[in-house]
Amino acid sequence: MRYLDYVKKLHHDHLIDKACKFFYYWLYNIYFDEKKSSEDTFKLYSALLDIANPYYDDIYENHKIKINENILKKLKDLDDMHENLNSIKNKKAKDDNFCKCANDCANIYMTYQETCSESKEINFCHELEIIRGRYKNLVNTIENCNAKKWLPSYIGFNPVISVLIPLVGILLISFSLFILYKVNYRLS
Repeated sequence: MRYLDYVKKLHHDHLIDKACKFFYYWLYNIYFDEKKSSEDTFKLYSALLDIANPYYDDIYENHKIKINENILKKLKDLDDMHENLNSIKNKKAKDDNFCKCANDCANIYMTYQETCSESKEINFCHELEIIRGRYKNLVNTIENCNAKKWLPSYIGFNPVISVLIPLVGILLISFSLFILYKVNYRLS
């Protein structure tokens, strides 16, 4: 409840929604340690918001949104990858096993190739691209490690853009040549 009190004191409405989503994730991941379902987490989350609402001018009433299990798993994986990379960066890996952190991060990353190749979740794939960049910079700092030195990018090319760019280029060149012809014709 202290967390909700802290969020209320921020007085930023756009942060309340994000804070509530984080609270939901925290309940699912940390409190229940994934032993309960998303449904159980939602029940506890709703009950806590119901208790808190009268004390906080009902600001949490509109933030009772259930997050499905798939999204919670992706958030957990993103969190785990960032945690592994932070362990490498800060030189604080468990048992100084930085190579294991790199391998764990790479293994989690590789499981999302199909998700991103279908271009269904752009924001999630963009975050994976950020992790890919951090990984590339940090993995080279680990000595005597057989972890992958780079991770493939899952952000593909949009076929519509691939067709439009040459088409627009051809139209611009044609239009420019036509204008130049007219200007040159009038000058002579």
